[in-house]
Amino acid sequence: MSSVIRRTQERYFDILEDFFGDQYKKMRQTGKPSQEVALEAARVYSKSMVEVESDQLREELSGFWAGQIERLEREIRGIRGVKAFYEGGTMPTKGLDFAKRVALYVDTTIIADPVGSLLLLEPILNPITLIHSLVTCSLDILELNDLILHYSELPPLTIVPDHSFCPDKEIKPVAEQVDKYTISFCSEALGREFKSIQDLKDFVASCGSLEELLKHLTRRELLSDPDRELDPYTCLRTYMVESFRVKARGSYRGLQDPELLTDAFLEFVGGGLSRVNIVLLRSRSDIMKAEPITDFKDFWSFLNWVFRRDSAEWARKLEAKPGSYGIPERKLNANALVLNALMRDDFKWLGNAPVKDIARLREKGELKEIRDMFSDGIRDMGSTEPEELNHVVEQVKDNWNRAVDKHKKEVRKLRVEAGLSASAVIAGTLGATVPIFSPFAIAGTGIGAAKLAWDITRLQEQRKRPVGILLKASKGESVDEGQMVGPPGPY
Repeated sequence: MSSVIRRTQERYFDILEDFFGDQYKKMRQTGKPSQEVALEAARVYSKSMVEVESDQLREELSGFWAGQIERLEREIRGIRGVKAFYEGGTMPTKGLDFAKRVALYVDTTIIADPVGSLLLLEPILNPITLIHSLVTCSLDILELNDLILHYSELPPLTIVPDHSFCPDKEIKPVAEQVDKYTISFCSEALGREFKSIQDLKDFVASCGSLEELLKHLTRRELLSDPDRELDPYTCLRTYMVESFRVKARGSYRGLQDPELLTDAFLEFVGGGLSRVNIVLLRSRSDIMKAEPITDFKDFWSFLNWVFRRDSAEWARKLEAKPGSYGIPERKLNANALVLNALMRDDFKWLGNAPVKDIARLREKGELKEIRDMFSDGIRDMGSTEPEELNHVVEQVKDNWNRAVDKHKKEVRKLRVEAGLSASAVIAGTLGATVPIFSPFAIAGTGIGAAKLAWDITRLQEQRKRPVGILLKASKGESVDEGQMVGPPGPY
């Protein structure tokens, strides 16, 4: 691993441990979830204590990142291999599970500092929400310490300062583009043409209530929340309640405040479109050149709308100016599509793989074999319609099943060559599965001890190949200490 990246990640974890180490020890000792530990911690904080703590943490992090950004950019630019860039919530909802899945496919996934991102929200969050979020997030990150710093080579996750790799000269154009998308998106969703963001705000506020606003809705699917399976009313109502709960006291007069309705509506639409634009900018920058990855389904809905909207806009330009260049293609490549598939529940078993096994696969350079297996037959795609994404998921599942069938046939072949049968197995395992034989069992096979040892070694190596490791994880047979899984299946 680059010494710059390793030192940077180590120091980042040290800072979080300096501030929240006691809570982290409590979480490890009691087994309580991070949110529960954070809630208990938040109860002892006063408003002034939150302000002091957050100011100190902000100063520490900003000073640290300021001295690292240029070197980090050079190191990340020079990484050879497959990189991904995460965009979704402040951080992945299931941190360790997410980290293991991406660690088994990409060389590194870049995540903007989640704690730094939360500190940017201090002016609009009430103190209790802020400290609870900071502690929860920090504990979830500290839980990734072993996975990130376990490697002598490139770590599977690389945390970078928030808003890095996004040149200042590009921030304003991105914000302007998000406004254009928001106006167009809402015009389509509400069946009326808006001229500006202010025009849109005035209209939403004039409706007076969510019920009245939704009477104008013509595209229900655009305002639904696929992550929480919420219809437009429940989705926007949830956003309103959450905004009212977490923002500073006095921000709104109540849940019926038209300003709350306007803010929640624009946060849902503008937030989703902003995530898409940030991902497209950051992931395609000269520094990153990374695949977008997210654990939010609505990201793909907004991304698909952007793809369709841009293609339609270019088509209109071509009609107005015949003979000009064709429509530029907006596509996701195969790696981005496979990463999306691996985030689905169909592959949640990948999180069973122990850190030590993931480290060994990565350090032996076997990620390419895993990528080739999962991505076989997947092609770049300019659509993220649900049915198209589901087709990719099914293809990835088929690829996995074919690889398992091939692996099992090879294992059976090696067992036959070694002269092994169920009656020859006395007790024990090899790696998790190597038989131990008595002298009489070896003699009864009619083969030499040296050849048997060689054949067993080949069998062991086959079962330690990537498919063998993942197969055990898929059956819950090989997990990190303390991880709860279902009953193991037969190998």
